[in-house]
Amino acid sequence: ALGASMLSLPFALDRLGGALPGGFALVVVGVLTALAARWIVDAGQRYQKAKFPQIMHAAFGAPFALLTEALMGACLLVAAVSYIVGLAGLVPMLLSPLHELPRWLLVSALMAVT
Repeated sequence: ALGASMLSLPFALDRLGGALPGGFALVVVGVLTALAARWIVDAGQRYQKAKFPQIMHAAFGAPFALLTEALMGACLLVAAVSYIVGLAGLVPMLLSPLHELPRWLLVSALMAVT
């Protein structure tokens, strides 16, 4: 599936100076992500925990577990808001042909769906 990040990748690569510097940055970020994921898996195995907040609690204590939960919630909120903003621009374009239909038909269809 193509998401907004995949569609904006050419723009991001262009902003980084072209395909070569952008591709290099992409590889570096990928390697760092894989390394961080490996560290999380190793810590989970060491502490016998399966969930990220539990690993943080076992490794660093309750304050960091709470911080982890808050940051994960913030990331989810930002993702949800970005999708809502994207839909706000897309839905009017998709529904513009419906303005030509009679109002009673639109209201009937809306009532049937709900």
